[in-house]
Amino acid sequence: MPKTLPRFLICLLVFVAMILLVEQVFGIWFETNDDVGMMMMAHGFGVAGEATPLLLFSSLWQGYIVQALGWPFGFPGYGVYLMGALAIALAAQAAFLGELTGRVWLSLLLVAALAVRPVFAPQFTVIAGYLAAASFLALLAYQARPRLSVLLSAATLAFASFLMREHIFVLAALVAAPLVLRVPLLRDRRAWAVAGGVVALAVVARLHHQSVLDGPEWAGFVAQNLPRALFTDFNLTPHVLASPEAMRAAGWSVNDVRLLEMWWLADPALAGPGPLRAAIDVVGVGSIFGLDAARLALLGDELTRPDLLAAVLATLLAGITLRGAGLLRLLAGSVALVALALLITASGRLDISRVYFPVLVMLALLAAAAVPRRVWTALPIGLAAVVAGWLSLGNHIPVARAVAASLPDIQAVLSRAEPGRVHVVWGDTLPFQRLYPPLARRDSMSALRLYGIGSASYAGYALARFGGDPSGVVTALRSAEGVSLFAYHAGIPLLRTYCAERYQGELQVEPLAEAPRFLFGIFRCRPIDAATPSR
Repeated sequence: MPKTLPRFLICLLVFVAMILLVEQVFGIWFETNDDVGMMMMAHGFGVAGEATPLLLFSSLWQGYIVQALGWPFGFPGYGVYLMGALAIALAAQAAFLGELTGRVWLSLLLVAALAVRPVFAPQFTVIAGYLAAASFLALLAYQARPRLSVLLSAATLAFASFLMREHIFVLAALVAAPLVLRVPLLRDRRAWAVAGGVVALAVVARLHHQSVLDGPEWAGFVAQNLPRALFTDFNLTPHVLASPEAMRAAGWSVNDVRLLEMWWLADPALAGPGPLRAAIDVVGVGSIFGLDAARLALLGDELTRPDLLAAVLATLLAGITLRGAGLLRLLAGSVALVALALLITASGRLDISRVYFPVLVMLALLAAAAVPRRVWTALPIGLAAVVAGWLSLGNHIPVARAVAASLPDIQAVLSRAEPGRVHVVWGDTLPFQRLYPPLARRDSMSALRLYGIGSASYAGYALARFGGDPSGVVTALRSAEGVSLFAYHAGIPLLRTYCAERYQGELQVEPLAEAPRFLFGIFRCRPIDAATPSR
């Protein structure tokens, strides 16, 4: 690809410069704490008592790559890999879109405008979606002018997307299929051979990941993860609260269920696989499925967020130039996305704009790729870029400034934490995203030893903080020494009732520091006659 490679390299330099500029001027922070957790797992710090390449949400093979990177120049390999993948995805999008439209700089502008969210707030699901979008643009470029190098580029981008987040790759592929698959491609033996190789590699990678996950060191996590997710991710809690029989089967009070709803997963007697499955057996998994006005309203809110709206408008502005088959393909892809979004919402999975956003961006780019090469059609693409960039920057710059302004207060709270002790973080009380940025040097990150009460509480790397004992938090809570805990303000009354109901004790709190969302202190659930300072 004599022209594509230089174009890609120029675009790569532009996007690397964009990332470094945003980091220098505003700061880059992860969008969610999932990435922080995987970074800690890969490198063995924070909530990870030991390092592991099995990153849970991304492939084991990606974990090996991240661990091989280590700490290049003191930066976390996970952050370097993620931001590098983003820069490559954006450069490939701009290069292939420029080749398809014949408008390189206009394509670069559109891609940059739609890249604001992941550059300011990277998230692995979003970046995996961007890699998928780049792969499908490469497939279109291959169909326009068949070259093995372009086909292999599409395969590499697709495989990298699958390794980063297989679910979003599959979702993106289903939506992109009507826009990308054409009869000549389906008859191309070389394309079938490369696709077969990618699928074979993906299957091997998935089986290898699963074989490690099925090992004895992950048994506790595997047993708890799916039933836990039905409560914390898929909104099963209201159905259990409405079923006294389910609560009796699990041995729960109303207070217990409210604690589960707030991610208090630290007590196996409350949130272990046994009680969770007992409740699920009564109410049934099928009870989470359904579409009502409330869920549809939440989906509507998700799809009209400023940066999602930017991608929607970019799709519409590019789509107005399409006619005939091009328009029908875009409509088919849009219908597929809406149908999948409704299915996901019906399953009870809400508040996941990070899933829809990269697919909407992909639709905008594929629509732009199909725009006829006439002079006047450059106007909608340029207008789409300006509108998308304006909406996204207007949303993310204030957020970045607010995050930067809040850091001193959070760091002041952390300064009260005893360095040699394990500190328990309840849910998302502690803003990991702000404290462990993707491009921060290791010596600037907090060195506290942490245990997170969350989706991976039963994973071996986390339980290493308590000698592998899933009851470690409760044992510490009931001891005279107590547990060092970042607790939700709203959760403290529930903990008081939990202490009384479960252990016939009194919750005693020794405050150390306070933030708007949480209280940091030493918590003890002690016999009622054991008098210690209490808040």
